[in-house]
This record gives sequence, structure tokens and C-alpha cells, in this order.
Amino acid sequence: MADGHPLKYINEVRYLGHIITDRPKLKDDADIVRELRNSYTRINILAQRFSRCSTLVKLRLFRGHFCVFMV
Repeated sequence: MADGHPLKYINEVRYLGHIITDRPKLKDDADIVRELRNSYTRINILAQRFSRCSTLVKLRLFRGHFCVFMV
């Protein structure tokens, strides 16, 4: 109880921009899924806008936009 009122139990909370769930053991899997979904959307938008560009240009745009480095 806080100030005479019962506390509400929640299964999911946003903390510093991340989604944290109570099961199992305070995981952020829901946040990872959300970020992947957003990435797929941005990749599809880039692919659509630059569909006529060469593969090399597309790779440079992708790496520059998403900070992805190939090892």
C-alpha cells in the first residue's frame, strides 16, 4: 500500500525508452521485437525509395542508415 491505496500490479513497464516485462525474470524481449519490427519497416521504405539504384548504393545506404558493419 502507498498512501493508503493498494498498488497496481503490471506485467509490462517502459523504463528509459525500453519495454521490460515481468516474465521471465525482467526480460526486454518485447522491446527487441518492437525494434526489429521498426527496423523492417525502415528497411522496406529505403528499399522502395531507392529500388532503381545499384546494389552497391543500396548497401552503402543500408550501412549508413542503420550503422551496420560487416565483419
